[in-house]
Amino acid sequence: MTIDDYLAAQPPATAALLQRIRGILRNEIPDGEEAISYQIPTIRLPKGKKKNNVLHYAGFKDHVSLFPRTNAVEAALGDALAPYATGKGTLAFPLNQPLPEDLIRQVARVRLRETLEIL
Repeated sequence: MTIDDYLAAQPPATAALLQRIRGILRNEIPDGEEAISYQIPTIRLPKGKKKNNVLHYAGFKDHVSLFPRTNAVEAALGDALAPYATGKGTLAFPLNQPLPEDLIRQVARVRLRETLEIL
């Protein structure tokens, strides 16, 4: 399965939001590779034979999600995450609300820095 296949299988409204997230991640993580990991779209950084996942995103019935919401993301963005923080390490963006694109950009920047530190 490819990311395009994954998006094509989503309802149109969900696919549109996921495509916007995909575009943000491509812009913020220009050296990232797109892949399917855990059966969902993922952007990762290659390091030799090892692939380091930076962020995953997925569509659900009532929301789209971005994860992981790590301790570094929490420390950097704190209260801005509160309306979207659900479950362990997940950010959920309801389909019936505007997508917080600036927040997604900030999460991507934090996760990129965090991932580069471990490479």
